[in-house]
This record gives sequence, structure tokens and C-alpha cells, in this order.
Amino acid sequence: MKKCKLVQNIRNFKFCYFIFCTMICLVVFPVSTSAQENSDHVIRVGSFEETYNVVNEKGERSGYGYEYFQDIAGYAGWTYKYITSDWKNCFTQLENGEIDILGGISHTDERAEKMLFSDMPMGEEKYYIYTDASNKDLTAGNLDSFEGKNIGVSKDNIVEDVLNEWESKYGLHTKHINVSNTSEIMDKLSKHEIDCFVSVEESRWEESDISPVTSIGETEIYFAINPKRPDIKEALDSAMRRIKDDNPFYTDDLYRRYLSAQSSSFLSKEEKEWIGQHGAIRIGYLNQDGGISSVDPSTGKLTGVITDYVDLAENCLQAQALEFELKGYDTRSELLQALQDGKIDLIFMQTRIHTLQKQKDLICRIRY
Repeated sequence: MKKCKLVQNIRNFKFCYFIFCTMICLVVFPVSTSAQENSDHVIRVGSFEETYNVVNEKGERSGYGYEYFQDIAGYAGWTYKYITSDWKNCFTQLENGEIDILGGISHTDERAEKMLFSDMPMGEEKYYIYTDASNKDLTAGNLDSFEGKNIGVSKDNIVEDVLNEWESKYGLHTKHINVSNTSEIMDKLSKHEIDCFVSVEESRWEESDISPVTSIGETEIYFAINPKRPDIKEALDSAMRRIKDDNPFYTDDLYRRYLSAQSSSFLSKEEKEWIGQHGAIRIGYLNQDGGISSVDPSTGKLTGVITDYVDLAENCLQAQALEFELKGYDTRSELLQALQDGKIDLIFMQTRIHTLQKQKDLICRIRY
């Protein structure tokens, strides 16, 4: 009888122990998962469709901002939880502390009252006016060609502020048409509702046969941080400083790889007529001008920056090659006199191009 009672007690103990363990698991595991998601090392990143973070059809991420985030994670010991939404919602979620970081944000005093910003900029946005490659009416050489045009731009945005400053600088008056995404831009271009549009510099426009016409300005961009998480800002600033110390040209390299557009520039109608009548563009230079121009004594061949420039300039236009004729002079006075007499069209000297007729002569934009 005692033995049966002992066995029963053991069974009751095992059953109670099982119930106890089950309750512990139910309580502890959710807490552990929640703790992991809210750990200092798990950073909630706002993700929206934009230039700096690209997500392909397989869900794979890439881009300037994505790579920067990954390198920061290596220094800070972070992992990321991406929270996908549109731009407006991401911004609201950041202000409310529902996400921790957004990349590619311009700094304003108003925004600084609602969120934290990285000490260092994460890069620089360069804004260009783009148009369809078939549009020959707009040219950087003749800013009056923009007068009265319909320009697509994200209204009530920093991008429009940059456009306003550019127009004010050159006394231009245009009509701003609101465009909010790529499909809207392409639709309005095809319907001729806009003549051109403003966008940050990025290589993807080439795929749609779109070319930059002229630069209108730039602004620095930053990482914006959850206002309730100064600890994240401290770790972020430290990681960014260490990245810059290890590679002073880090952001330049990222920009060149992900954003720098290989411009497909083209000539306006007037420029084509001028080239057709004028022939080869005559460039004057000083003989033996340091690294600008020198002659290889063994071959007698001209070398230096001037030949590098010509090599690039000859094929920098869309579907048209340019022809250059180089003429050397021994003294600066001879060089300037040749320009004044019309024997040459421009001077290549001291890494600057001096032109007699800027509008006609500076027809090619070489960008690195």
C-alpha cells in the first residue's frame, strides 16, 4: 500500500513538473523573442522605394544606402529588421519611434526638432534636369531654352526648393508639374505634359533613354534616427567616423558605383548647325605645360591631361563623334593672341578651359 502511494506521489510530481516547465516555456520564450527584436543590436530600418535602397523581384537588396548600412553593421555589431512602407509612413514611424533609422534624409531645422541626425552626412544628392534623348530643344548652353517650360518635380519638397533657387539665380520662369514616381514621370513625358523633370543623379535613367541636361544644385543627406534612441545615434556616429578613417573616399566610391550616371549628352539643333559649319574644334595649349601637355622625346607624341580630355570628349555625345584639332604655342601671349585672332576656338591651360564663345564652344560635358 505504501509502495502504491509512493508511486502515485512520484507520478503526481512528474505531472506537476511537466506543467511547470510548460508554463515557463510559454512565458519565457515570447519574452526572449520580444527581447531579441527590441535588442540594442537589432535595428529597425525604414524601407521604401528610393534611389539608395533597391529591392529586386527576389527580395534581394542592393544600392548605395544598403551597402552603407551593411558596413555600419560590421562596425557597430548590428543586425537589421527592415520595415517596408512608403516614404510618408516611414517618416511618421520614425517620428513616433516605431522604426530606428531612415537613410537619405535631408537635414532641416524643422525635422531636427522631431528626430536625430547623424553627425556626418551619408553623402550628397546631386540634382539634374533630365529629358528624353529625342528632345533637342533644351540645352545647358542656352538656359533661355528652359523659359516657360513644364518641369516635372516633387512639389513641396526639398527638390523643388533646389529648382526654385536655380531658376531665381538665372532669372527663369517655368511651370512646375507635380510628379511623385517614375511611372508618372514617364507617362507625362510620353504625353508631352512635361518637357523635362528634376531628379537626383542616378544611372537607371539611361535604361529609358533619358539624359541629364544640366545640373541645378546639390544637398547633403543624412541618416535620421529615432528621437528616443540617442544610443543608436552614438553607435552610428562612431561607426561612420571609423569607416571614414579607414577609407577617406568611402562615400565617393559608393556614389561612383551606384549613382553616377554615364551621361548620354547630345547637341542642340543650334550646336549641330554650328559644328556642321565650323568643322573640327581647335584647341590651343602651351607646349611643355607641366602635366597638361608634354611631348614624349622618344616618339614625339603629345601626352598629358589635354590628350586625356580629347579622348573622352570625342565620344561623349549620343550617336555623334566630335573632331578636335590641337595646336601648341610656346608662350602664353602667343596663345591668347591666337584665340583673339580666331585661329583657335578655346584654350586648354592650367586645368581650365578659357573660351571666347562659351555657349558654342563648351558643347560637351565630361563627368567623372
